[in-house]
Amino acid sequence: MTIEQRTGRAKWPREPPSFGSPPVHAINASLSAAPEFLRGLAARGGGEYVELNNTDPWSATERLRHFSPRVLAVEHDPDTVAQVFPEVGTPVDTQSATLVVTGILRNNKASVRVKLGFPDTEADATTIALPVSSHDSPSTLAARAWALAKIDHLATAGGDNRADIRRTAQQFRIVTPDTSLIVLETARDYARYGIEPPAGLHDD
Repeated sequence: MTIEQRTGRAKWPREPPSFGSPPVHAINASLSAAPEFLRGLAARGGGEYVELNNTDPWSATERLRHFSPRVLAVEHDPDTVAQVFPEVGTPVDTQSATLVVTGILRNNKASVRVKLGFPDTEADATTIALPVSSHDSPSTLAARAWALAKIDHLATAGGDNRADIRRTAQQFRIVTPDTSLIVLETARDYARYGIEPPAGLHDD
């Protein structure tokens, strides 16, 4: 289950909201840093993350002056939808004006409601209702999008999630900082590296 929803830019206030405590900004100018950790630190601290390696100083300054809206709530029936991303507190990228919501669909139909806004102005928040059907996307792209969202969440969350990241990356064939891209040709290659082979090699 994957849904892309245009969030729109003009609806968000431009003034920094009050989070009750000074926000934590993270600014990266190093090629050897841990951007996932810094991005998660800024998200949990109510601040912004700026990547100076691919952002000019003017755009970086503007990013720090204007706070991004957050995911304030994600409402769904756990019996019909599981492991929904993004989670509460995730910043919304207003530059692309696109919000991608992913999850595991446990029923033929489900509904997810995502609330977007700022913690101190929840009365002005926007709630988006997303109806989902199991026949909306028969391809594997939705599953891969969910796996990427899960890996991104695990990389920015606290604690040691490396084992879960590696397991998810191997299952969905996604390259991460802890994995490598290798070419597997025979069933023996898949068995050697403990990777699930394609259907055509299952019998072998």
